[in-house]
Amino acid sequence: MIDSLVSGGDNYLVSHEFYSYLEAQQKIDECYRDQNKWCRMAIEGIARCGKFSSDRTISEYASDIWRIPSVSIPAPSKDPKARVRSYANMPI
Repeated sequence: MIDSLVSGGDNYLVSHEFYSYLEAQQKIDECYRDQNKWCRMAIEGIARCGKFSSDRTISEYASDIWRIPSVSIPAPSKDPKARVRSYANMPI
């Protein structure tokens, strides 16, 4: 495998970034050893992620390309008798 990469078979330039990958992995390993720091970074990353690009893309396809209306999602009810099931054939 290494020979094929060195002999011009590295079409995606994987070997070009290998050492920077190793350096980044070292930083990740050091951070992971500090569990408080790791948890804080994970929570902050999730909190800052915002709307996913796939959600935006699907919404734009629906409105701009397919020209179909979005489906409203019912708000959850505190009354169990008034709850709406997502799947009509799903047993309660």
